[in-house]
Amino acid sequence: MKIWSNLFFLVPLLIAAYLGLNLYVAVVGITFLISLLYHMREEDKLLYYADVLFSGILMLANFLLLFMSGWRLPWSAGAVIFAALAIWSYTSKFKKGDSFRHSLWHIFSAGVSLFCLLSVI
Repeated sequence: MKIWSNLFFLVPLLIAAYLGLNLYVAVVGITFLISLLYHMREEDKLLYYADVLFSGILMLANFLLLFMSGWRLPWSAGAVIFAALAIWSYTSKFKKGDSFRHSLWHIFSAGVSLFCLLSVI
């Protein structure tokens, strides 16, 4: 379940590629690949640290997009709502191996990336 939910990141990746936002494409693409590998390789420790690092870089890139757009509505509001939902799904995951809530984390996080990207179009 955690693997297929990563596919939602392909939407902002493809839109960014179409718009020629190459640095953002690289950040989303690397984050997507590392997360995919992390979940496919039975959650290897080294890949865990790489996943955390690149997830943080993606969060920073999303904030930069919002600041560049001047927090343009309604996209910035959508990003904030999806960020709150992502944080909720991540922090409410009490049991190790709760793949449903972790999948929600991926879906909502991809939504954040999408809304941040739409805010600069």
